[in-house]
Amino acid sequence: MTLTERKNEARNSLIAEITGYLGGAFVVISLAVFVSERFDDLDKVLRSGLFLALFILLAALVFSLGTSTGLRARLASVLALASSISLTVALATFFEINRAPLAAFAVGSIATAAFFYRNRSELLHLGTAAFLFITSIMAAATIVRRDTDALTIPLAAAFWLALSAIWIYLAFNRKIQHVLGYSLAVVLLFLAIQALFIQDHREISYFVAAATVIALMRLYLIERIWPLLIAPLVIASVSIAELVAATLSGSISAVSGLFIAGALLIATSLFVIRSMNQKKHS
Repeated sequence: MTLTERKNEARNSLIAEITGYLGGAFVVISLAVFVSERFDDLDKVLRSGLFLALFILLAALVFSLGTSTGLRARLASVLALASSISLTVALATFFEINRAPLAAFAVGSIATAAFFYRNRSELLHLGTAAFLFITSIMAAATIVRRDTDALTIPLAAAFWLALSAIWIYLAFNRKIQHVLGYSLAVVLLFLAIQALFIQDHREISYFVAAATVIALMRLYLIERIWPLLIAPLVIASVSIAELVAATLSGSISAVSGLFIAGALLIATSLFVIRSMNQKKHS
């Protein structure tokens, strides 16, 4: 196959993929418009039945497409995520849970994780993380009673810490795409630390932040991946700023001391980097 033929094949493949996405979007939009206009007139069995039928149809298409080529894998990942969302909506509609549809999102998370296990695409990776993130919030809202809603976010933060540990383990052992896995893990860590601080669990947030910075820097020495370097710097900077603002009321002396310490650290870093470069050239 010549270079021109390869370019034509790649272009045709891209056009076919875009056409498939547009066709799927048109079908979903038309069904959404049709159902929304008649949704109030349908009982909950028929409402959930429509979404359940859509789930079965999309899941069948996912398994028929397979993952033999990159194009099939990408199309299958889009359909798989849409299938999981349809299943979640079907269950939430049928049970009509207003406070926290935990069961619906738990089943949706399991379905998305199963699709991701079969097709390790970035989209399903993100979809699985999003489903588990929402499910953790639903679980916290279900566990905590209505009269103690202030505990919902700290409990959710504990779930996010657990999820981040799982994601780091999977990324470290290359069970998932490691850069994206580490990125999602550090985002969860940052959100958990901030949630604890905002909910006035400041001592716990400082402790978690310190432990996170130490653990991620040690991990960076092994992995040398950019999220493991950026995350501890951001977490440390934000947590120190919050500590100064909360405990010292942002006094001029505290801010000045923090500024001087930062400047000394930057100067030390530049000196070490320059010394290392001079040794390499000598």
